[in-house]
Formats: sequence, C-alpha cells, structure tokens
Amino acid sequence: MNPFILAPVLLAVVALVIGSLLPARVEAAAGVRIITAAVLLATGAAVVAGVHVLLAGLAMVPAVSEVLGWCGAVYAHHGATPLAGALAGVVVVVMIWRATASIRSARHDASQVPSGPGLTVVDIDAPVALAVPGGGVVLGTRLLEELDDVGRAVVLAHERAHLDLHHHRYVRAVDACAAALPFVRPLARRVRFLSECWADAVAAEIVGSREAVARTIATVALMHRPSPDTRVLAFAQDGTLARVRILMDAPVRTSVGVRTTAIVLAVTVAVAAVVQFHHLTALAVGLWS
Repeated sequence: MNPFILAPVLLAVVALVIGSLLPARVEAAAGVRIITAAVLLATGAAVVAGVHVLLAGLAMVPAVSEVLGWCGAVYAHHGATPLAGALAGVVVVVMIWRATASIRSARHDASQVPSGPGLTVVDIDAPVALAVPGGGVVLGTRLLEELDDVGRAVVLAHERAHLDLHHHRYVRAVDACAAALPFVRPLARRVRFLSECWADAVAAEIVGSREAVARTIATVALMHRPSPDTRVLAFAQDGTLARVRILMDAPVRTSVGVRTTAIVLAVTVAVAAVVQFHHLTALAVGLWS
C-alpha cells in the first residue's frame, strides 16, 4: 500500500502527541480547544484515509471499475488490494456507528435528568450539581443545605459556565471520537477534566476568590458523590484534588508561541486530509456529470 494514503493519519498522530503536551503550558480554555481540535482532526484523517483505501481497493476490481466508470490508473499510484479496501470499509462503518452511538447515548443521559430553564432543585440525599445541555442547572437539596452562601454561589457559577461556554459540545465531540478511535480515550478524559478547570476559573472570577472555589470543590468531594457513570458534567466528578491544586497555584497564561504552534498544527493536518480527499471529490464530480 502506498504510504501516501496514511499521511493524514501520521500527521494526526503528531497532532495528538503535541495536543496532549501543550495543555501543561496553557490555560484550561486553550487546552480544551487544542485537544478537541487535535482529536477531531485525527478522527477525520482516519476516516478519510479509510475511505481512500476502500476506493483504492474497489478501483482494482475490474467489474466495479467498469460499472462506476473509473479508470484503473486513477488509483494506481495510491494502490491498495481489494481485501485491504474491504477491511478499510468495515473499519470506517464501525467508526461512524460507534461515534453516532456515543452521541445518542450522551443525549439520552441528558434527557433523563429532570431539568428546566434556569435552576432546578431536586430533593435528593446526594451533593448533586449538574449542568444539563438544553436545560439548566440542577442542584440537590443536600448540597444547598451543607454549603454556605459563597459555596452555593461557586457551584452555581461553575455550572452556569458549563452551559454558557457550551462545554458539553467539546466533551461530546471528543467522546464520540474516542468511541471511534479508542486510543484517544485518555485525551477525551483530559478534555472533560480541563472543562471542569475552565468552569472553575470562571467561577473564581465571578466570586472573586480562587481559594473559595478550591474550598467548595473539596467540601463537595467529601460528601457522598453521585454516580461517576453520568455523561452530564457534574461539579465534583473529575479530578477534584488536581483541580484544587491548580486553583491554589498561580493562573497559567497561554503564550503566543503555543497558540501559533496549535494553529500551524491544525492547518497542516487539515491540508493533508484535504489533499487525500481530492480523489473523492473527483469521483463525485465524475458521477454527477
């Protein structure tokens, strides 16, 4: 098989590596965006490469080439065997199916949480604090009873930040990619964690104290926690100890160099995927005409 077919995937792997390293030097908001972009590019590149191998394999089957009106020479320099093409087709179908199943599951989980616009208080003996996409903020009565006014303000600001900044879109996107490409699951977990850190930072700005946010996280974490299987963003669900440490340290600022590196990386992988996609475009134009 021509190595050129796998060029976008190889570049995407580089994107994943750099994307996983950069957040140590960037603020949470930039880290979420960088990793999400890297994961989406890697998944897109993998799908494009898979479709390319599928078509390259089909082009080597004379009967199929004649029916579709393809010239065998079109894929000669990107050649793949029919077997490789068939396997690639199966992989692409499975990837798409798993990704869509992940999105459906996340939406189903969100729909199971009783929520309306604004704030919903539920009578439950657990420190529930959730941001429900398409709904609002859900808080449990025990959480409201055990926190002081500052703590309640912190939790509310944190959950509203999730909704206002649409963190669920980042989380759902990387979760879907992780379902399609299991090796990116650590980065998907990283995006969820950094989304919590991002909301922590917003809450700290609103209440005017990073220490107050750290103290509230620790307090809620010591209570009986809700189920860790929830797909909805919860206040004390991910990396509470690490979040407290981040809040107690000086805020991290993203340098221009880091942002530039991320942009160049994204453009490079995107261009590579587009280059691989040119045969698919030519095919569509040929069939349409």
